[in-house]
Amino acid sequence: MSVVDVQRFDRNKRHGHVSRAIRLEDEDETVANDFDIKQISNFICKPLTSGKWKFREAPQPSARVSAAVAENKPIIRITGKDSVSINYPSDHPNLKSRGEPYQGRCFICKRYKENGSSTQWKCRQCGMALCQADRTGVPGREQTCVEEHLSATNDFLACGKMQRCQFVMPEELKVYTETRSQTAKKVAKAQKQQQKRMSVTPSPHKKRRRKN
Repeated sequence: MSVVDVQRFDRNKRHGHVSRAIRLEDEDETVANDFDIKQISNFICKPLTSGKWKFREAPQPSARVSAAVAENKPIIRITGKDSVSINYPSDHPNLKSRGEPYQGRCFICKRYKENGSSTQWKCRQCGMALCQADRTGVPGREQTCVEEHLSATNDFLACGKMQRCQFVMPEELKVYTETRSQTAKKVAKAQKQQQKRMSVTPSPHKKRRRKN
């Protein structure tokens, strides 16, 4: 039964009677009167506020920053080929990607787990995909992805001050250890891709020499 039904039932049940089954208590005195929908909703839901769930009354802080602060950030949003748009076009061939933001795989996170973490941000200078989120709570992480990128001295991890088209994490820089199942999946995937390439682009036939 909805709140509207309860309000109508209470109003019709007590219609024409001097005594009221339910009384609305004010600060000074008890006043017998018909409830409106808002009053009866508050009357029903008020006992629920003493439960275990707690809600913040203060407004939640926004993740957006001013234009001046955004200009000084070392990371920017990943953009398309036009270097302006941050979302896939509405006529994208993939229906699931239409209107969705461009994403990449954080290169620094690839040191600590396979494939890294998905992110919508990249380095302003070199274009390396980086996480905006703080992952220092993860075991083995003492810096954020941006801090580790900017303070690194390794040529693969450090900011090269130039745009790079491909980022491949060397095996010697990986911190995590692959399990046997992960290694087997990687080998099987490589073999499947090799077979697919062979089936798409077969080797050309050898030309026979003509006899004179």
